[in-house]
Amino acid sequence: MCAALSLAAAAVASASDAAKLFEQARELYQDGEYQKSLELVRKIEIMEPGRVVFDGENLHNLKGSCFTALRYFQHGRKAFRDALEAQPENFDMHYNLAEMDFLQEHFQAAAEKFSALKEFERGRIYNDLLDYKIGMCRLMQGKPELVRRDLELHSKQSAVTLFLKAALALREKKPEQAEIQLLLAKSRLLQENYLLYEDSLVECGLLEPPPLEGRAREQARQTRRRPLSLGIGRIIPRPEPKPSTDPSAKPESTDSTTS
Repeated sequence: MCAALSLAAAAVASASDAAKLFEQARELYQDGEYQKSLELVRKIEIMEPGRVVFDGENLHNLKGSCFTALRYFQHGRKAFRDALEAQPENFDMHYNLAEMDFLQEHFQAAAEKFSALKEFERGRIYNDLLDYKIGMCRLMQGKPELVRRDLELHSKQSAVTLFLKAALALREKKPEQAEIQLLLAKSRLLQENYLLYEDSLVECGLLEPPPLEGRAREQARQTRRRPLSLGIGRIIPRPEPKPSTDPSAKPESTDSTTS
């Protein structure tokens, strides 16, 4: 009986420790310490094998976000698929896999996944964002006429319209027109929402990333990383040189010329 109680107590302690480590790993991720966050994720997997969900959040999703931020797309995709297997109806997991296709320039596959997400209950909430992502996929596929056609379905002052008009102008080498649309968007959206839409323009190479400040600048100098903005369920990374295929390798440092 005592032995059974001791085992039960040990199991509770292990679960509590794993939950604390998860919080630490998430905080490290939010601070941009992706490699350190991954190390804690691996510790959690050893401590609590088989446990995926911590206070409603998915461990595989955090792992996939770290890998993606470090540009290890193959590892990130696998982690997101594992997350989806554990929570098959989770909107965020489906969104992350669609975003993986977008980041890797598989625009047709990404557009199909973003379209399917509109059938989710949360997809209705994020309808404008999904339409924007679909529009960006079509634009990058060289189908601006489809983008212009679909703009008629949205208000002239919506984020979808303003950002897709900016994207069209940037593709047509009309930066002044794009700037007007972006200024209008900035005046109408919360900063977090503005950055979420702007990020796709940066990912597609249509817009330069905003300047970095403070710690973010130092981190970018050391790792050649671009700044990040918050997406649905994960953080979307900016473009950067592709690393080696070894996910355990640490990013190499560079000189202070990186901005």
